[in-house]
Amino acid sequence: LQQPSTKVIALFIEAVRDPHGFERALKKAGDKDIPVVIAKVGRTEKSAQFAQSHSGALAGDDQAFQAVCHRYGALRVRDVDELVNTAYLLARVSVLPDGCLASVTDSGGLREQFIDLAEEIGVSFAAISAATRGRLSAHLEYGLQPDNPLDAMGALNADVGSIFESSLTALLDDADTAMLSLEFEFRDDLCHYPVLIDVVKKVSNQAVKPVVVVNSFTRASNTESAIELSHAGVPVINGADIALKAIKHALDYRDFKNQQWSEPAKPEAGTLRRWRQKLSKGEINDEAMALSMLSDFGLPVVHHEVTDALESTLQAAAQIGYPVVVKSAQPGLMHKTEVNGVKLNLRDQRDVEFAYRELSQHLGERVLVAPMVGKGVEVAFGAFRDPQFGPVVMVGAGGVYVELLDDHRFALAPFGPDQAKVMIASLKITNLLRGARNRKSCDLDELALYLSRFSVMVFALKDHLQQIDVNPILVQPKGCTVVDALVLPHHLAN
Repeated sequence: LQQPSTKVIALFIEAVRDPHGFERALKKAGDKDIPVVIAKVGRTEKSAQFAQSHSGALAGDDQAFQAVCHRYGALRVRDVDELVNTAYLLARVSVLPDGCLASVTDSGGLREQFIDLAEEIGVSFAAISAATRGRLSAHLEYGLQPDNPLDAMGALNADVGSIFESSLTALLDDADTAMLSLEFEFRDDLCHYPVLIDVVKKVSNQAVKPVVVVNSFTRASNTESAIELSHAGVPVINGADIALKAIKHALDYRDFKNQQWSEPAKPEAGTLRRWRQKLSKGEINDEAMALSMLSDFGLPVVHHEVTDALESTLQAAAQIGYPVVVKSAQPGLMHKTEVNGVKLNLRDQRDVEFAYRELSQHLGERVLVAPMVGKGVEVAFGAFRDPQFGPVVMVGAGGVYVELLDDHRFALAPFGPDQAKVMIASLKITNLLRGARNRKSCDLDELALYLSRFSVMVFALKDHLQQIDVNPILVQPKGCTVVDALVLPHHLAN
């Protein structure tokens, strides 16, 4: 990072031995606007075991490492091919304007392949204007559609060069184009249209937006041509899949630099002091205390009453209003559903009496009574203390789907509502939250605010917490409700 010639940092790593130093280096790279691309092995359990035995250091929790990359804008890649090609592209693409990718190909079939791959990878194509379509139509051969991505190859004749040059220029001039790719077949020993090499060098030299050349065949033997183009300032990547991944990383890095996150709020000093004391003394050992803690830090918990006798349980149910839920509230009982410790949708006094007698007989007399909350989208918040990087917050699909759907996003705590909203928007269940299948849209701004408050609480109590599960949070068109929570203090984890 100290070298003036450094344009990008590429890392292939097994383990982070100095977490704080690593974070300082990532921050410094960001301050100097030098992108960092990372291929980290040890993502799976078995791979992590080999990494530990080989390097002598723990590979670390992959979710926590991903959260670190997310915090500092480091670009995580899967393998060495993606690492090298992404770093290569970023070293040559220093400035990217707003917008998406424009693409020109020399084949209709390869254009369709490019579109398929782009959707899988998450690359969006520029929505070109009517004026740009008009410019394209003026030069394309009959039957070719003036669209993006564009198949510009008609008959192989003397007009190929001028058609491609005008097409590339028109797409680069479009306001929604941030970067342009040209895909065509070229090899050192055979090139059907060598004029395109001169065309792309000319267009790139005149353009203010970056141009990248792609050969769809990864093993194309085009080293000499690629060197020629690269020296002219045009990066070349063989393989449509790997090229699109590198382009996606370049666009993601631009978007990260353009983000302006809101600052997380600070917790009230008295609240913080009180719960630090309770956690250090081991006083949080049941759901009621966990809900109380969340409520004090500004999360909307369900109204509830804790009782330890049949009469008081019946009174609580009547005051709350039927239907109700009755759960075991025995201290230290962490997974109530696994021991049949939750009785749902109790509609009258008889139901509550039957449920209480069963719970008290098998699990103990102390129970928690709460109303049955209406229907909504179930979301989960979670947090854990990573030994290297500290508190990590999770948001994802909740309820019974928390583990089945594998729909989670992780970030280092704390963070503000803006970052929380981006995390939520990237979940698969976001379509449900936005009102899919005739559902009413939920208030995502409110959910993001509560996720931010949760992250602030987790960070403020980081020395006393090992793990928190808040599941489910019922998100409705008006409001959210925390229905259940589990807090594991640090001393219990040890």
